[in-house]
Amino acid sequence: IDGLAINRFTLSESERVLVDSSINSLFKKQKELCKVVSLDEFLKYKTEVLINYSNTLKSEKHSELTDLFSSISEQVRLFFGDIEIKIAPSHGDLNRGNVFYGENKVSIIDWEYYMYRYIDYDRVIYMNDLRHKSLANYSIFIKQVDEHDFDTVVFLVEELLFRILNFKLDILDSQMHIDEISHLIKQKLQN
Repeated sequence: IDGLAINRFTLSESERVLVDSSINSLFKKQKELCKVVSLDEFLKYKTEVLINYSNTLKSEKHSELTDLFSSISEQVRLFFGDIEIKIAPSHGDLNRGNVFYGENKVSIIDWEYYMYRYIDYDRVIYMNDLRHKSLANYSIFIKQVDEHDFDTVVFLVEELLFRILNFKLDILDSQMHIDEISHLIKQKLQN
């Protein structure tokens, strides 16, 4: 891939327009490919993805995290009941470090987390630069309920899955994100 990640340099106005246009066309395509599924189907799919992943690792910690995800999924299911949500094909880690610009071309790398996700997941991650926020600032953003144009709990379920799939035992930050996201979900369900 030619170019640099857009978080590594300042884009000119014309470069920013081209990048924004490319990213917005991705979001538009996601809306075109959107499916509506029940929350139950959605949560079962996510749990199945995590169980399959955990089984390949055969790690006690990943089994523990899978149990955590299952428990939180059940709480979400009980809270919301039989609702429907929109899902779409999703990059899964769409952040400025994975968007490259060079020679008037935009490329997106690191598609290893590609799967169907809550439709607004990529947009929220990218537009709010959530992968590069501190955990404290991430939490502040999530707690601003009235300002959101997306379903915060469904988004957080996706985030919890992402963080578990990315969990590294030797990185303290990994467990801290999982703990905070779990806490935020439970807090949202209580409110």
